Amino acid sequence: MSETNEKKFPRMTEKDRERFSDPVGAAKWLLGKVICRKISDKDVLRLYITETEAYDYKDEACYGYDPQVGYAHIGKKTVANAPLFKQAGTCCIYGEMLLISCGVEGKSDNVLIRAAGNEHIYCRGPVIVYEELQLNKKEFSGIDILTSNELWLEGTADERRCCQTTRVGLPENKRGSDLKHRFIIL
Repeated sequence: MSETNEKKFPRMTEKDRERFSDPVGAAKWLLGKVICRKISDKDVLRLYITETEAYDYKDEACYGYDPQVGYAHIGKKTVANAPLFKQAGTCCIYGEMLLISCGVEGKSDNVLIRAAGNEHIYCRGPVIVYEELQLNKKEFSGIDILTSNELWLEGTADERRCCQTTRVGLPENKRGSDLKHRFIIL
């Protein structure tokens, strides 16, 4: 195990839900926050979030996007992406990646956690973050990261500077591939 009883910060709560009002703002705000996973009664894994990506429901790369109408809508909801359409702060495990819903219920705005780490390990890539946090779809897809006792956020006191750049792995011909919706902590 790569962590356990490291420094604790104030826990994010229901009052922080407004921070998830839009995906770009949430992606920036999440940088430097600590994602916490209860591993056992005694152990909590804490990883600092160092890289995020924002996905607007109108974005072709969004996991709830519907090419038939040009944006994501309730009718396009699938079993895999259904948590993205819930209230802001809902976790979605999609293809071994952790996404957090943003915006208003019924639209699939979200933030992808791309990288995180601590003094012992650095998880570069969303699948590695998923694996290190020992997540699984059955247990964690659909939980509220602001109220869960199994997976939650803690906040650091200081604001962090970040680099804003284009997202990774999107085809150049896909609309929105040029958007600077990727954020990396400096």
